Amino acid sequence: MSRLASDVVEDALMCEEGCELLSETLKSLRVKLKLLKDGPSNNEVGGSSSQTQYMKDPKRVGCNGGSKRVTGAKEKAMKRGIRHCRECGHIGHDRRQCPRNLNTP
Repeated sequence: MSRLASDVVEDALMCEEGCELLSETLKSLRVKLKLLKDGPSNNEVGGSSSQTQYMKDPKRVGCNGGSKRVTGAKEKAMKRGIRHCRECGHIGHDRRQCPRNLNTP
């Protein structure tokens, strides 16, 4: 409804007559809505006095500790990137399997 109202206001702002027409229409609409809100109209068939119940939007509830998905070992390794040996700086092995350390007793 707000989008429709915004479009109507935008169209009315194009000329002075449109602004006046919209202003008069909104005033009369406001009076009609106030009459609807205050009580049942006399135009009801059967004379029953049932009031209209309006539903409001439900309250938004926040998440309760949003859980994260479990990542596997391969995915964790991919996040870490390429590993380098701390001894020689080469790729493909780590410090425990470094050829420099394997040659020494």
